[in-house]
Amino acid sequence: VTLLVSPTAFGLEDPTRGKPFFPWLWNDQFKPTLKHSLDLGGIGVLSGGIAGSIVTHQYDSDVEEAMRRKPLMDDKSSGTLGTIGGGAYGIGIAALQLFVDQKNGLKHARALALTSISHVSLAFIAHRARPDNREDYLGFASSWPSGHAATAFATSASLAYSYGWWVGVPANALAIAICAGRVSENRHWLSDVVAGAAVGLFWAHASDNADQLEQPETAWRFTPVPLESGGLGLTAARRF
Repeated sequence: VTLLVSPTAFGLEDPTRGKPFFPWLWNDQFKPTLKHSLDLGGIGVLSGGIAGSIVTHQYDSDVEEAMRRKPLMDDKSSGTLGTIGGGAYGIGIAALQLFVDQKNGLKHARALALTSISHVSLAFIAHRARPDNREDYLGFASSWPSGHAATAFATSASLAYSYGWWVGVPANALAIAICAGRVSENRHWLSDVVAGAAVGLFWAHASDNADQLEQPETAWRFTPVPLESGGLGLTAARRF
């Protein structure tokens, strides 16, 4: 049994444990997350996101017009929240976790990576223009789903899964504020942020599932051992 008690030592440990990087990335990170993504919770998040996006789509124009008349917040506040929600916030937290809490850092990083891939793929397929046909940084119309909402909720939900409500509540409040800021300055339609939030929540849930159900580094391993006197013995080992 090996117990790592130093946070620094744990954070600097090679997470691949000597495996080739890309096979490790697929077999130990992405594949288990995909495998455990469509449980009842994951299906519920996707169903809720689809339903919520369809319903709020009916009010997109009304909300946009209301934001023109009276935004939820001033431009400086919405701009600051937009900067925070642009991805650096989540990536920075995940990078810090990889040094001080590697297990949860990997879980968070998986969620962010799959959220980003899903956002770009769905946006390319939907090809939805932003309000006022605003310029899009991806080079094509990519309003739906909101990438800011997706990454913000991937981070907030990952933190909630890892550290409980006392971190999850303020993190989710910030994610909601980021979504509100995107709608307030008419960078996104209301249905965009609803769909984006569902994408982030879905992958945070899937990544946590993979961590809880696979547990490749903490599972007991039983190995039969032949005995000199005949028969077999059994050794048990577990890595913490």
